[in-house]
Amino acid sequence: MFSPEAEEKLNHLVQRFPQRRSALLPALHLAQKEVGYISPEVVAYLAGRFELSTAQVYETLSFYNMFFTKPVGRTVFQVCTNVSCTLRGGEELLQLLKEKLGIEVGQTTPDGKFTLLEVECLASCGTAPVVQVNDDYMENLDSHKLNEIIEKLIAQP
Repeated sequence: MFSPEAEEKLNHLVQRFPQRRSALLPALHLAQKEVGYISPEVVAYLAGRFELSTAQVYETLSFYNMFFTKPVGRTVFQVCTNVSCTLRGGEELLQLLKEKLGIEVGQTTPDGKFTLLEVECLASCGTAPVVQVNDDYMENLDSHKLNEIIEKLIAQP
């Protein structure tokens, strides 16, 4: 399921923490990086490795919105629509992304290039509105800046 390098990292995580369950969160990050998302097979595998039930793994997995439980595009747009972002134009940015990408929230473009998600909070209220593009925060956005970002990403192969 994992590459030999990822298995080695997983083994190191298990040994690093005095209680196996403590390593679950970094293991989920590792698994998502390796596989692209956390599938039911990954959940079952990690449950076995950490001597947990699959329900216990899902408890952790479902608490955080940074983990994906289904395949996502190569570029994931996460638009914050919490109070600060909404007051500063977050909803308009979400609408712009829907129009430019031709998809709704929770969908991936047919070519597998983009996924659009709406999130409750990206913890960057002072720089609202914020859109997270994969692991990068795009802060103090307006429709013009976001449109430039989208156009650059669309142009990439």
